[in-house]
Amino acid sequence: MDLTPQEYTEFLPAQGAAKGMASDVLSGIQHLLKTKRQMPGAWRLPQFSVWGRLEVPSRAPPMPPLACTALPGRGLAATELAFASVVIAAFHLCLRTGEALNLCGDLISLRPDRRGVVSPPMDEDIVSKRGL
Repeated sequence: MDLTPQEYTEFLPAQGAAKGMASDVLSGIQHLLKTKRQMPGAWRLPQFSVWGRLEVPSRAPPMPPLACTALPGRGLAATELAFASVVIAAFHLCLRTGEALNLCGDLISLRPDRRGVVSPPMDEDIVSKRGL
């Protein structure tokens, strides 16, 4: 039983598959066939650990401009001005997800001339470490 998954995990890197696919397949086999801890060879292949070191991590792509205009547009259509402002600010200021999710409408002030100020909250620990 262990030889077939071993051969498969040896085959995947040559095909350009991600290491996660091999892990998913092995986990699925173990779950469906109730063979937990019965395929040690497939998990311990030397190339499996090397594969993880050599594989470039797959990052989430940035939000495309079309999505950036569609999301705030939907927010404006639903009169959710705070949501629309946060999405636009996050895109325009290249905020990370955590920074964007910590923004709220009260921290964004917009003037009639379409200019505005974003005042993200500063964590007290960050302020004390930087000496601000």
